[in-house]
Parts: sequence; structure tokens; C-alpha cells
Amino acid sequence: MDQSQSLCKISGNQKVEKLKERIWRIHLNVGSLERTLRTLKRVWDEFQKTENRRDEMLLESLTFYAVVEYTKCFNSELSDKLDPSIFSDHLPSTAGSTDLSEREFHSLVMNYRNMHLVHSDKLLKVADTGGMKLPNSEFAVGPVTATRSYREDLAFYGAMNSLAKKALEETSRRLSTAQQRLMEAIKAGEAIITDETIKLMPVSDTLTPREMWGLPSRSS
Repeated sequence: MDQSQSLCKISGNQKVEKLKERIWRIHLNVGSLERTLRTLKRVWDEFQKTENRRDEMLLESLTFYAVVEYTKCFNSELSDKLDPSIFSDHLPSTAGSTDLSEREFHSLVMNYRNMHLVHSDKLLKVADTGGMKLPNSEFAVGPVTATRSYREDLAFYGAMNSLAKKALEETSRRLSTAQQRLMEAIKAGEAIITDETIKLMPVSDTLTPREMWGLPSRSS
């Protein structure tokens, strides 16, 4: 069975290569923001359940995933920063009563990712240890942590959902603009389109774990 696939390759000058790189990078960000919104929808569905039926471990995992997917779009030197003009002075009504602006909330989500999820070791610089009496009169010692209320959780997810939608709209516009610029470069003759054929090879059942991950054999 022929598993070949036709691939049109675009190549050109430095401007064209930079446009190709930008399109690929923005395309990845669009996918991340779409997954963020799908995950937040699943979180919201879970919150509609009564508290005793809510899966807290699932919520924790979904929150981690949503925050990481959202923030990785803006957390590296190659990332596109959001245009300040898309931010509102106040969070949406779904976030409850708060004086935070959307730009401040975006910064807080980025900090939440960096300080509490991905690089939690940074908390060693600011953390403290405390003690408390347990119901059985024993004394427990542990890190001092903040707790969140149900209302605060709803506000967080509502605000993040609204911000992710705006970010997706802005990022999708940038993708469309970059694609249009590349099309204009092709029409102007600054880029060359060539037909190349690639072979889609099925993964062999005999591959070792090292080969599957592209690692050299130990004997080499």
C-alpha cells in the first residue's frame, strides 16, 4: 500500500523564512488557546456538580493543564505578547466583584504558572512554616499555604475563560495577517513553491525505546 503524501514546500529569502517561522509559531499558539478554552469548558461542567460529587483531583489536573497551555503562548522570547489594547479595565461579571483589570489578571495567571505550577521551588524564597493544633490535640508542622473559596474559584475560571477568548481572537487575526503576507510574497515572486514527496512510515513494533525517542544506541 502506497503511503506517500504530496507536500508543497515554500522557500525564499530571509523575509519569507521569517514569515514561515512566524506562521508556524502563531499556529501553535492558536492550538494552545483552543485547548485552553476546551479545558475550561470541562472545568465549568465539573463545577456544575454538587460539591460532594465534584472530582477535586480532576479539577486540579484540568486547572494545571489550562494554565500551562495558556501561558506557554506568552512565556518565551519567541512568543507574541498580547496587544495591550485588547485588555479591559475590569474583569467580566463572571469574575464577581473585583477591581482587577484584565491586564493585571493576565500577569497574575503568568505568575501562577511560574511560581506555583512549573517552578514551585521559587516559593522557597518567600515561603514560611507554621504549626497548628489538630482535633486529636496533637501538634502538626507544615508549610503555610493559602486556601481558596468556591466563589474565588468560579471567579478565576470565569475571568480566565474570557481572557483566553480574547487572546484566541487576537492570535487568530495575527495568523491570518501572516498567512496573507506570505501569499503576497509568493505572488510577488519572492517565494518558490516546489512539489516534494514524503513517505509516511508506520512505526515498527520492533523499535527499542531508545530508537523510538530518537536516541543513539548505547554501543555507538
